Amino acid sequence: MKLTKDELLVLSIVGIYTLASTMVSTFANVYMLKYTSSLTIMSTYSLIRYLVIGFFAWASAKLSTKIRMSYTLMIGLFLIICAVLFLLFVKDWISTRQWLVYIVGFVWGAGEGFFWITINTLYQLISHIETRGFFLGVSGMLQYLASILAPFLSALILSFAKVEDDGYLFLFEAAIVIFVIICIASLKIRSTASGKPFHIKESFTHLDKDPRWRYLVVCQFLWGMREAATVSLTGLLIYQALGSGSSYGNWLAFFALVATFANFIIGRKVNKQNRLRYLFRGCILLFLSGLALVSGTRTGAIVHGLLHYGFLSMASMPFSLMYMNVISEYGNPEQLIGRTVAREVIVAIARAVGLLIVILTTTLAPGSLGMNAGMLILYSFCLWFLFYCIRGYKRFQFN
Repeated sequence: MKLTKDELLVLSIVGIYTLASTMVSTFANVYMLKYTSSLTIMSTYSLIRYLVIGFFAWASAKLSTKIRMSYTLMIGLFLIICAVLFLLFVKDWISTRQWLVYIVGFVWGAGEGFFWITINTLYQLISHIETRGFFLGVSGMLQYLASILAPFLSALILSFAKVEDDGYLFLFEAAIVIFVIICIASLKIRSTASGKPFHIKESFTHLDKDPRWRYLVVCQFLWGMREAATVSLTGLLIYQALGSGSSYGNWLAFFALVATFANFIIGRKVNKQNRLRYLFRGCILLFLSGLALVSGTRTGAIVHGLLHYGFLSMASMPFSLMYMNVISEYGNPEQLIGRTVAREVIVAIARAVGLLIVILTTTLAPGSLGMNAGMLILYSFCLWFLFYCIRGYKRFQFN
């Protein structure tokens, strides 16, 4: 199977972005945790960040009907750079003014909203149903290859730094340079949007008239609840179990290597006939990875990483194929963009609800007990998601 020039360009941008983003975001969370010493504050930071993503994804999509998509991509990258620069500027004040991390989360979330809705819309527009499984497999493989290199480079930099904080600062500066390079490369993206206005209201108000879409909306919400655990808190718990930034970086590189092979293999094997079987196995193994993580031990963190990174694509890829293929069937670009934005909003809301659950459990039971209870609740949504998928899958026809 061959990829088009547009597909290769977008995949290259996503791969390079993943390299820089993994270098900076993973250790930015660790960096802020060291200054705040509170997983509850970091949960609130993530809550703000992902609520903002949903709103600015909508704003970016609206703007993309008037300007080129390459420009909305650049706006997103510029906002992410601003968030990193702001973090560098206020780093010495965070320990006494912990609310500053919420500003970082707001600006960073705004940037990610602009960036990812543009990328996801381009994914939807430039890929084809016949080769979409291969395209998503290559996309996942490239992202995880970048995720291998990023932690390895990060761990190397941190090991050579006399003071670990100095290593973090160098990581952030290097990531900013890479983001600037991506901005330049994104100018070659050709906008494929029609320029006509779109509406996302009907994606939510017409659920009773479109049962298949309603089924996917509920599935996406349940999947997003699980993601609330993995978007930031899982990494912080692994970091605490492993004990150091360099060890954390080395293990992330190894986990990403495992995920790269998994994406390559699963991307070639998943099809319409075996989709549900892969989904079932993946969800069960993801739930088991959550049980391993809350043990709080080094061994548990490693087992979690192997299960999560090794089998995430087994569940996520079949579901993504179902979702993207259904969106493609709506035909005109306005409907397509509207449904893609609606998906991002659903994900943002689900993650926010999930993080609120963690904040509630850690407030009621401070310490590891509350955190573990919250994480177990979120990982249980792997099973709720699986149950709902199986229940409705045979009722609807999916390409």
